[in-house]
Amino acid sequence: QSENLSAMAEGSSAAGPSGRLIVVDWGTSSLRATLLESSSPRNPRKVLEVRSSPKGIGRAPSGEPPGRWLVAALQDITKGKAWELAPVVMCGMIGSRNGLVEVPYVSAPVDAKKLAEGCTRLRVPELGSRDVWVVPGVKYEPSDSKDGSGVEDVMRGEETQLISLGLSSGSQLVVLPGTHNKWALMHEGKLVRFWTFMTGEVFEALRNHTILSKLMPQSGPVKPNPHNISDEFKKGVNHARLAPGGLLHQLFSVRTLGLFNKLQSDELEGYLSGILLGTDIRDALNLPGVSEALKNRVLLVGGEGLCKKYASAFQIFGISTGYLGDTVTKGLQKVAAELEKLPKLPKPTLLTFSPKKQQQHPDSKSVEIKAKMAPSYHNLSHSNSHKRMLINGKIQAHPNLAGNVAAFRQALGKMQLVAILRGIKPSEAVAVGESLVDAGFTIIEVPLNSPQPFESIRRLATSLKGKAVIGAGTVLSPQDVDSVAQAGGTLIVSPNTNPQVIRRTVQLGLVPVPGFQTPSEAFNALESGAHALKLFPAAIPTSATILKGTMAVLPKHTLVLAVGGIKDYDTMAPFWAAGARGFGVGSAVYKPGRSPKQVGIAARECARSLRDAIALHAAGR
Repeated sequence: QSENLSAMAEGSSAAGPSGRLIVVDWGTSSLRATLLESSSPRNPRKVLEVRSSPKGIGRAPSGEPPGRWLVAALQDITKGKAWELAPVVMCGMIGSRNGLVEVPYVSAPVDAKKLAEGCTRLRVPELGSRDVWVVPGVKYEPSDSKDGSGVEDVMRGEETQLISLGLSSGSQLVVLPGTHNKWALMHEGKLVRFWTFMTGEVFEALRNHTILSKLMPQSGPVKPNPHNISDEFKKGVNHARLAPGGLLHQLFSVRTLGLFNKLQSDELEGYLSGILLGTDIRDALNLPGVSEALKNRVLLVGGEGLCKKYASAFQIFGISTGYLGDTVTKGLQKVAAELEKLPKLPKPTLLTFSPKKQQQHPDSKSVEIKAKMAPSYHNLSHSNSHKRMLINGKIQAHPNLAGNVAAFRQALGKMQLVAILRGIKPSEAVAVGESLVDAGFTIIEVPLNSPQPFESIRRLATSLKGKAVIGAGTVLSPQDVDSVAQAGGTLIVSPNTNPQVIRRTVQLGLVPVPGFQTPSEAFNALESGAHALKLFPAAIPTSATILKGTMAVLPKHTLVLAVGGIKDYDTMAPFWAAGARGFGVGSAVYKPGRSPKQVGIAARECARSLRDAIALHAAGR
């Protein structure tokens, strides 16, 4: 007799209230947990609550064991009485060698039953007596030379989406668009074959790091825009479909069309995207077994925006498509149902981590905490000599502080520019924010002298969660800090050095970046708990010279951002050479009345100026 999934924890008759189940989709950049009600023979489980977090496996801070950090993230997202003790079934990159535990791949063909048999069962003391199951990835091993190059193919996470489709008869071709697109052949309800196309990643490489990027608007790293279904995109798809010469030849047409002004600078990106998606489809149609599966329409699975883009490209090829949204939860439910049918459960693997050592303050029961920093650009990480957070019985740090500081530094490591949206209205905040993120910006500040600033912060924090750090500027009082925290902001930027504001920021777990002009102000800010400093205003002619002298006496690797009058290479280069490692840009990027598209173009120009300043400094010029 098999054990029921809701009674897998030894020493308990149920692993959660009413036999509930938690399913988790955990990737590189984020995780999502879904609480499901108890199962019954007649009714499928219903969704009770969904929670999301930006704590993907790729975001673990440096200097901290990733396993312990991942367990803490899982603890955090499954807090609450309704969630306690419920068993967990997880899929995605959490099962990779960089995740919580490396789960061996199972070989195609696979169905839900085979995935369940390949699951790894864990017991983690920090998570109580509940069982934690990790779904394996899938590998395809060609059986003969007629089947491609003889090289294996793998997936992690997509297999769970595919087995949810309920395709019990015939063949079906399924495409899962993404950074690494998956073309999958389903037959009689099983995943029998699949191919990976690095279309999204190749786009990013070509767009950001080759000669083709020189004719396009300059920016930080640009990712494919799933909503860009322009005429230029369609032209690129058609060129890939019909033009001779193959991809390597066709790519050069991006340069020549821009060189002779047949396409504008901001149109080339869509055209490049079209060539790559068109090549993706054209080449995939020649794969073994694909033509037979095309007797039915192609099924697209994944995010709506990117699937619509692929549907448009398929239409140019004369192929009809169907669409299914996110199917991970349904697939994990299928795996869980098969786990309940296993005649014998595997023994759980016990995961333990040495406890963190906490330093006791000699005069109180407060704990001194040193924030762990994520990897960052050049020397942005904290050194051991940096001033530790002051906790002396008067200032109690919030447990979220270390994570928010790490997220801020990681974001600044990707793009050393902070967009200052002075005058932004809530009605335009999301569109402008998305345009900035598309341009590579990772930190956005809403000054509190803008119209309804807390509502703008709330909307940005919600819509750009996991994509950008959102905060407030011109924060002058502890009450302002409270309001920013309630709105969902995590960054507090001030024009002055106010110890009360800094300490309240630390208490709420937010990141304080106070303004300074003199060494005395800088040291006072650090003593009060600041994790970065804002040189303001930077437009004073001697500011760069003063900063160079100030950096010589500040603690090593103190992070300073120059703000005020920063707009181009000429204003950035002197401060970067003096030791600043970030800039706040305001009217150079956003002014009231600018459209999101105009903001994106201006943001890319600022990013190009930044890259030039960094490159020329590195070259000693």
